[in-house]
Amino acid sequence: MALSQIIPASPGQRIDSSNYNAEFNNIYNNGLSLISPLTGQLNHNLKEADNFVLENVAATPTTTMAGRLVYNTVTGSVMLDNGVTVTNIGGSGSGAGAGSRVKGLNSAISALAGVGTFTADQIVFQSTTNPAALSWVNTATSGISVNTGLIGAQPGGRDTAAAFASTYVYFYAISTGVGSTGPVGIVSTKQPGEGGPTMPTSFSGWAFLAASPYTSSSSAPSYNVIGRGSWMYYSSGKINIVSSSVLNGTESTQALAGIIPPNSMNYMVSNAGSGGVTGGAGNIDITHRLRFNATVDYIVSQTFYKNLTVASTVRSLNTVSVLPNVNDPPVLFWQTDATVGTGITTLDIQGYQSPNGDV
Repeated sequence: MALSQIIPASPGQRIDSSNYNAEFNNIYNNGLSLISPLTGQLNHNLKEADNFVLENVAATPTTTMAGRLVYNTVTGSVMLDNGVTVTNIGGSGSGAGAGSRVKGLNSAISALAGVGTFTADQIVFQSTTNPAALSWVNTATSGISVNTGLIGAQPGGRDTAAAFASTYVYFYAISTGVGSTGPVGIVSTKQPGEGGPTMPTSFSGWAFLAASPYTSSSSAPSYNVIGRGSWMYYSSGKINIVSSSVLNGTESTQALAGIIPPNSMNYMVSNAGSGGVTGGAGNIDITHRLRFNATVDYIVSQTFYKNLTVASTVRSLNTVSVLPNVNDPPVLFWQTDATVGTGITTLDIQGYQSPNGDV
């Protein structure tokens, strides 16, 4: 209570009308001061508090009191105090934890400069302290540049002071919190499933953008890569992983290590082959086959040639396929029913799909 008597009266003292009216008007005209601030609980008796408005604040409160609700006018979000921390629980700038994702992402990773540059129409960040409860949207997405040569943990560079070894690197956008504008980037050797990057001071949220193989010999990403959405493509058009003769009826397993980041969902592969027979003629079947699993015969390209009436006749094929990255390397298979036959096969990786939530 912040209201006091105007004229305190003593026992036996005569109170005239002016004093009486003054005391009455003091209460009548200052009802708010009579009850505010409260000195005890206000019992609503399960009745609605009509036209109730939360306390407006311009920053996260520094003091804690369990059950307190405030409205942050800067971030446009409601904040709940649980007695230990103050957390965003909703509003125009935040929401319940929905993970991280991007929309309309453009990517370019330079092997020569060691720099990744990114722009996006929208980025959804997930909280580093409470990812299950808090995500927020940033639509003021100016260009993000990340230099793998800058020691960290610092915005725009690595998340560690030590140089990366031969590995894979993962590029992130990072944010200082709900309502922040102009996110910056950071690069890490930790995948999103491993908790994301080590965050610089004052940063509290991240969103995964893209991944790339990395070589310590040049202290830079291994390849030039460009991307749109979730797909990343090699600027050279392709990375060749095999181009060799394959004997009749044999299989050859091809490793993808150092070419496709392990968290890639799918990869695009082109499979080219040519071959024929060096002995005999007649009805001859030639099969050039690519499959992605050594135990499940999932065929993505297979061609048959009939009635090759001339010995040493050569045929060729070229297919492009998208295969799931199921940790089984692709298997090449070449076969002809001729007594002697060889084939030349080429396998190129054209790109890979990152799990960043974009299409």
